[in-house]
Amino acid sequence: MDRQRAALRHALLSFLAILAFAGPPSAMAQSAGTCGGLPFRQELDFWVGSWNVYSDSGAFLGRQEVSEWEQGCFLEAVWTGVGGDTAQSMNTYDPNLSGWRQLYISPTEIADLRGSFSNGTMTLAGNLFVQDSQTIRQRRLRISQGQNGSIDYVLEERDTATDPWTVVRQMNGIAAASDPQAPAVPDVSDYQPGQAICWNYPERDDFAFSAGDWSVGNASNRLSVHQSGCLIRERWYANASDTGVSYNFFDPFVNEWRQVWVSPTLFIDITGGAVSDGGPVQLLGTIHYTRTGSVQNYRGTWTAVSETAMTQLLEQQTNGVWSNWFYGNYIRRNTTATASIGFSGLGAGSVSSSPSGISCSNAGGACSSGFRLDQPVTFAGTAGSGSTFAGWSDGPCFGQTGDCVWNVGEARELEARFTLDSVPDGLIVAAVLPGARSGYVGGPDVTVFTSVVSRYSTPAQSCTITAPEGAPATLGYRRVDATNSPIGPANPVFDLTAGGSAAFVLALTPTEATPAQGMNFAPVITCENAALTPLPGVNTFALSIDTVPVPDILSIAVTPSADGVIRIPSSGGASFMSAAALNIGVGDGSAADGEATITVTADDGGAGLPVSLFLCETDASSNCLAPPASSVTTVFGTGAHFFAVFARAQAGSGIAFDPANARVYLRFTDANGVVRSVTSAAITAPD
Repeated sequence: MDRQRAALRHALLSFLAILAFAGPPSAMAQSAGTCGGLPFRQELDFWVGSWNVYSDSGAFLGRQEVSEWEQGCFLEAVWTGVGGDTAQSMNTYDPNLSGWRQLYISPTEIADLRGSFSNGTMTLAGNLFVQDSQTIRQRRLRISQGQNGSIDYVLEERDTATDPWTVVRQMNGIAAASDPQAPAVPDVSDYQPGQAICWNYPERDDFAFSAGDWSVGNASNRLSVHQSGCLIRERWYANASDTGVSYNFFDPFVNEWRQVWVSPTLFIDITGGAVSDGGPVQLLGTIHYTRTGSVQNYRGTWTAVSETAMTQLLEQQTNGVWSNWFYGNYIRRNTTATASIGFSGLGAGSVSSSPSGISCSNAGGACSSGFRLDQPVTFAGTAGSGSTFAGWSDGPCFGQTGDCVWNVGEARELEARFTLDSVPDGLIVAAVLPGARSGYVGGPDVTVFTSVVSRYSTPAQSCTITAPEGAPATLGYRRVDATNSPIGPANPVFDLTAGGSAAFVLALTPTEATPAQGMNFAPVITCENAALTPLPGVNTFALSIDTVPVPDILSIAVTPSADGVIRIPSSGGASFMSAAALNIGVGDGSAADGEATITVTADDGGAGLPVSLFLCETDASSNCLAPPASSVTTVFGTGAHFFAVFARAQAGSGIAFDPANARVYLRFTDANGVVRSVTSAAITAPD
């Protein structure tokens, strides 16, 4: 039993670490920077996050990912619409304006908005250029924090400054991690690849030679193409104290190229263009030293030397004299990036690319090829006989069903999924661990693990996991690897080969309280050709949700045979299982602060098995602290507790091996009568 106790301690701590750090399917929360301690920089911190955006009528419009860079000096908002439309914006405090500024770039619109934060609302207004009509209008955007942490948007436009504002759209953003609908959007990781020249205007191509990965001495600089060639975004890194980001785009309001550079120490705004046809690009404006407030005239000149080399000369003007501020020789670090193709699904098919380079099928296995950096490449899936191309199940075009057009900017794998047109009736089984969890509305996600298995004779196709109807929580899931670390996209459609299995972490976001006694939560696992039959205690778990923090006990059990089965060796004989438990929640008000009074009991789930059950709490030497009894009451603080459950079969009455129905359950109930944890093992005994 000592060996089992050591194994239990290790398993419990590992289990706790996995549940604590596996996280929900959504993106990790981001910390807010202070941009050199400037308090006004935090005025938009409420906007940072991943938001599902809906119209005022409730229609899902798309997702906005807002992240902060450069110690919080710059917020980037990336939009992906449900139809694949995209946009991105630089949101920063412009010291030259003493106010906020948004530079909004998309394949169809460019906006330069300025404004300020007041009474909980960020209001930005300015010029909007509409590509289709080649007209300049005015736009006003108001962003504020709504109820329950949501984001409210009001978008208005007018033709001229003398016209009244007209509301174009009112929208509401719900945190993607807690959105009960959890809608999918196309994954356009490079913000809409496409033609190299924005809108096919030649002057939009003047600065295209700068795009790529560059070494500049010991520093690195990445200038990547976004928004169908309308934006070149720069990411400079020399060391932890020498970094910066810039947006470079052809500004239709001045008919020149513009660069806006942001770092914790510098703000640069310069405009210009090609000195001569096909020649260097020179931009002129100002450099603002954020910490001193000093402003100087400033210019930059970029010259293409060859396909793999470029020079950059940055100059500052002092007392009417220009002097070198920085000179750099740029050498391309890479001229290509590798695109790899993987396959999923039960069907047959192949993937090809244009330009050529990729040509492989799932019969022959994965393949890869190098493509020129920032080159738009089209990947097409072609189904084999009796199969259908179901779309892209991972990679930059995740969720899309047609061709994948990707601006290759980094090594990535694209996964193509092919399904069978006809699949036989199947059967799936599943198991859930742990057997019970507790949470509260507004608290962290409640996580459990599940494994899904298809029977050996048939596969399972197009499977999903959802919450049961009327559930008090929304459900998201991600696949996990052998170490239970989340991998792949959120909420994937998955397939299982005959006898195949897959493991997932489920994240439940509480939305309402359960009855005091909790509920039996049965994840709904449905495939095109099979559906999971709920088996209480096997593929379901006890869920309790309150409106305030509550105890949340994790428990895990092991048996002497180490296979999750209490194997009684002889008729009328006995065996046992050991268990460990730990409270990761709060107290229940019955003892000292943070403590919970827990009653531990053992039962057979109402199956009426011919077995007698007793248990005891054990000490560090695996000795019972008191004689075995039908229940044990103990106070849980911050440490782990260990238990032994003894099972004695009735002589002459066997227990058939039936793990779904013949089980021993260990239940942990708090002082308020709520079951806070359940763990179990199968049991068998001879006649």
